[in-house]
Amino acid sequence: MAALYGSGLYFTFLRHEPGTFDWARNLAFNFFGFFFLLLGWRAIWRFRRKALAPAALDHAMRAVLIFASAALAALGAYHHFPSLVLGCLGLWLALAVFREIPEARHLYVTHQRCMLASFFYVMTVLSIVHVRAAVNLKWLWPALVGTLLAAYATRGTDARGRTRVAVRLSLAVALFMGAYVLFLSPGITPQ
Repeated sequence: MAALYGSGLYFTFLRHEPGTFDWARNLAFNFFGFFFLLLGWRAIWRFRRKALAPAALDHAMRAVLIFASAALAALGAYHHFPSLVLGCLGLWLALAVFREIPEARHLYVTHQRCMLASFFYVMTVLSIVHVRAAVNLKWLWPALVGTLLAAYATRGTDARGRTRVAVRLSLAVALFMGAYVLFLSPGITPQ
């Protein structure tokens, strides 16, 4: 993820003039996707140490997610519908789903949701670069699939079984994207 995020930053500065809409959107989107990895790591770190009560760092991380999501939504409201949708999804996660509940199960579920969000951020990047489709479709199909799988994996009583199914389906999506990129993609296309 760090390599993907780093290359995203590099290409954002290489291909887009600082201060332009595309530059700002790419910075916000890349940070937004990478930050879910950090949120997931923090949740499982707290889970393993039985640190159920949120610390100042946890409140700060939630505030950063709210800010990054609001920035992405604001940029999307300007003229990029997928950014608006992803930003609103991030706000919903930050305000409704990731509220602090001091119990181990909540931290584990937060970890699952964040890791799936981060994984589908990677699928979004691959889709944006390689898939030939309408812009909105290229940006939003991974979020739709990821949201459905995260909801499936983290609801109900059979958490382990549901998580296994969600992980297998996520890997199937990754294999499909890999095959598409290798065999069907016409190469790198501009955003």
